[in-house]
Amino acid sequence: MPMTATLLSLLLVLPAQTTRPLSGDSPGGRLVQEVQTALSAKRVDDALRIAERGLKEHPDDIGVQRCYVDLHLSIAEWMIRNEAYPRAEELIREALRVSPDEFYAHKLLQKLADGRRAIDQRLGDCRAWIRLEWFEPAVVTLRQATRLASERKREWISDYVAASIGAGDDQYFCKNFADAWDRYAPVIAFAQKGELSEEQLAACAVQALQSLVLGLPSGAHALGHREKDWDSLRAAARTLMAVATGRNISDANRLRAGQTAHAVRLILDGLSRERAGDPPGAVRLYAKAANKNSLAGDVVAAREAALTIVRDAYAEELSARREGPWRDASDGDWQVIDAQRFRIHHRNAFAAQRVQIALGFHVERLAKYLGRRSDDLAWPVPCDVFIHPTAESFRSALNATGEVHGSTVLKTRDRKLESIAIHLFQRDPMLLASTIPHELAHAMFAAATDYRPVPAIIREGVALTCEPDCRRKQWQRFVPPRPMRRPISDLLALVEVHPAGRNDFYGEAFALVDFLVDRSNMSDLVDACRANSITAELPARMFVASMDDLERMWRGTTSTRPTTQP
Repeated sequence: MPMTATLLSLLLVLPAQTTRPLSGDSPGGRLVQEVQTALSAKRVDDALRIAERGLKEHPDDIGVQRCYVDLHLSIAEWMIRNEAYPRAEELIREALRVSPDEFYAHKLLQKLADGRRAIDQRLGDCRAWIRLEWFEPAVVTLRQATRLASERKREWISDYVAASIGAGDDQYFCKNFADAWDRYAPVIAFAQKGELSEEQLAACAVQALQSLVLGLPSGAHALGHREKDWDSLRAAARTLMAVATGRNISDANRLRAGQTAHAVRLILDGLSRERAGDPPGAVRLYAKAANKNSLAGDVVAAREAALTIVRDAYAEELSARREGPWRDASDGDWQVIDAQRFRIHHRNAFAAQRVQIALGFHVERLAKYLGRRSDDLAWPVPCDVFIHPTAESFRSALNATGEVHGSTVLKTRDRKLESIAIHLFQRDPMLLASTIPHELAHAMFAAATDYRPVPAIIREGVALTCEPDCRRKQWQRFVPPRPMRRPISDLLALVEVHPAGRNDFYGEAFALVDFLVDRSNMSDLVDACRANSITAELPARMFVASMDDLERMWRGTTSTRPTTQP
C-alpha cells in the first residue's frame, strides 16, 4: 500500500501527544528522529520495526512508548481510510498493549465495531441502489463490508458481483476504460477463486477484455507495471478469454467477442515482448492482432494499430443491461401511471415501474444537492414523463440527434409554469443512473430559480454535475486547459443548449459549474441565478470583489480557493 502525503504529514510531527518536548539525546527523541527518517523515505514497515526495536531496548521510557503508540495509531488510521481493516485492528491492539487506556485507540476500535454492526442495514441500502442502477456507492459499501467481515462475504457475494459488473459497465459506457477494469477486477478475482460461475463472468467478459488493454496508460504502458502486476493481468486475461464468447449473444456480437479476445491475447503477448526488449517480435504480434501481414513504423505505431482493433469493437450492446423485459413494448396508446409529481407514459410496465422508483430517489437527492427541500421544488402541474421504447422512436418523436438521450420541455408564461415534459427511451443503458437525474435536474433547477431565464451554460452544467461519477469523468476529458478556456462572460452569453458535435461545450459547462460550486456551494449558485443580473450577483456569492477576479481564477492565473468563508 503506497505511502500518502496525508500519512506522512501526520507522522512527521510525532509524538503528537507527548506532554513535554523530547530531547534529541533522550531515547524517545532519538526514536522519533529515526522513525521520521524512515517515513520521509516512505518506508512504513521499517518505521514500525524501528519503533519495535526502540521499545524492546527502552520498555519503560515514556517518550519511546509515546512514539510507539502514536506511530501505530497514525498508520492504523491511514489503513482504515484505505479499507485495510484487519491490519488496522492489529496495529490498534498493539498500541493498546503498550498503553491500555489510550482513548484514541478505543475510539478507532469502536469505529470498526460500528462499521460491522451497520453492515446489515447498509446491505439493504445496497440492494436498493443496485435496483436503481446506482452502482458506484453499492460497490464501495460492499467492498468495505467484505473487508470488515470477510467471513460473511457469502451473504452478499451475488450483490457485490452485480454491483461490480454494473459499475464496470457504467465506466465502459463512458469509455473510462481504466476505471472499468478496476470495477470488473473483483468479479474476475471471484471467478479465479471458483466463487462464481462462468455464466456470471461472461456477463462482462468482453467489456473487461477491452478495458484491460485500453485502460493501460499510453506510451510504453506495459513497462510501468511490476512483474507481479503484469502476471496478474495476463492471468485475468486468460480467465476472461475462456468465457468471452460463451454468452447467449447475437452472432455478430459473438464474432466481435472472438475477435476482441484474439486481439487482446496478441497485444498482451506483444507487450511481453516489449518488456523483454524485443521490439521486432512485438511488432509482429501487433500486426497479427491488426489482421495485417506486417506493419510499417515503430513499435509504438504498431501497438496503436493493434489497439485500434480492440477500440473499434467497442459496443454498448455487449452489456446485457437492457436485455430481457427491457426489450418489450406494447402497441397502441400510451399506458399511464399517475404518481406523485409525475404522469408516466409508457409501453412497458416493467420499465415504467423502474423509472418511477428512480424518479423518486433522484428527486430527494437532487433537492439536497440544490440546497432546497424537495417540497419547495414541487411543480404546480404534474410532470409528464414519456418513456419511448427505442432510441429511434425517441429521436423521431423529438427530431433529436444521436447524441441526445433525453429531453426536458418546459413551457412558461410570465415565469409561471404551464407544462413540463421529460422524454426518455427505455433501452438507454444509462437511463436510471444518468439520463433521469440529468433531465430531472433541468426541471428542478428551473423551479429553484423561479423559472427565470438562466444562461444555457449554467443550466447544462448543473445537469451534468448531477450525473454519476462515471459521467463526470467523461465530461472532464473535454475540459480545456485553464489558459485556453473561454471567458466566463462569453460562456454566459451562449444561447444554444445542445450544439451538435460540440463536446467542448459540455466540457466547459461541466467545468464552469464545478468551479463555481467549488468556490462556494450549489445553493449560492442557485441564488445568484435568481437575481436580476447573474454577473452582478456572482462575485459576492463566489467571495471575490469583481467578475475580473473570478475570470482570472477561472483561467488559472490566481488561486481558485476563497480567502474567506461565510
